[in-house]
Amino acid sequence: MNNIKQAGLKGISFDEIKQLMESDSIYDDIIISDKFTPKPPFDMFPTRIEGVLFAFCMQGDAYIHLGLDSYTINKGECLVIYPEQLIQAEKISDDFNGLIFIFSLTYLSQLRIDIQRLLPLFVSVKNNPICQLSEEEGIALVDYFMMIKKKMKLKNHPDQLKIIQNILEAVFLEIGYIYNRRNQGKRIKLSTRKEVLFNQFIHEITIHYNEERSVSYYANKLCITSKYLSSLVKEISDKTPAELIINCVMFESKTLLKSTDMSIQQVSDLLNFPNQSFFGKYFKRYAGISPSQYKQS
Repeated sequence: MNNIKQAGLKGISFDEIKQLMESDSIYDDIIISDKFTPKPPFDMFPTRIEGVLFAFCMQGDAYIHLGLDSYTINKGECLVIYPEQLIQAEKISDDFNGLIFIFSLTYLSQLRIDIQRLLPLFVSVKNNPICQLSEEEGIALVDYFMMIKKKMKLKNHPDQLKIIQNILEAVFLEIGYIYNRRNQGKRIKLSTRKEVLFNQFIHEITIHYNEERSVSYYANKLCITSKYLSSLVKEISDKTPAELIINCVMFESKTLLKSTDMSIQQVSDLLNFPNQSFFGKYFKRYAGISPSQYKQS
């Protein structure tokens, strides 16, 4: 999979996704659908989706590849796919029916969700992408879906996007709670020293990411070398410690810039950057645009 990443495999855009399924969308940031028929590139070769996908199977089954792993999603199960993951739908049953939510990365960064709760969820889901829902949980997810569908028809409502965002935040937190609760037992049973250290590392990041951004700081907190920390983090998450730290900082930066009235200087101060200029360079390096451009976009 690393070789494919290095080759720069192009992800499938929101516009392309809309052409592949009967769906509704809001400002190219949210796509929801209850009808999906596999067409290229999903059923031909691995691809990446430019967004985060939640799927809930209500009938039938589907056999998919995520990176180097294979999964079968059955009735009553939920699937979460991240942007960096390679996906290929090898087989989908003729009677397959389910719900699909797709959020753009831009939209996800605007959700008002505590970063301390978000990163552990990402790790938990990546290790266990499929989760069985109870009948009650499945009904709740369908209810959310139908509510969003209704609100998407309010084309002239001035607060349409805000209303939908609030519902989607509820969906996100519901799914996160379910995944964490289901996978908690698995983590305890399958726990190794590396996984314990990794979870401690994640915990330390969520507490100190706005103050400490060096890998050596976290290695010292865990009483291990930076080299060993880098090795175990890469093995478990396929990311480097620095990437996870940067993800936290950038996610929080984007959230503060978009979802609050804070100035760029205030955001820089809150995240403990030496000055606004340094923050601006850091943000542009990883976002591709300046904080002011992002805030105005």
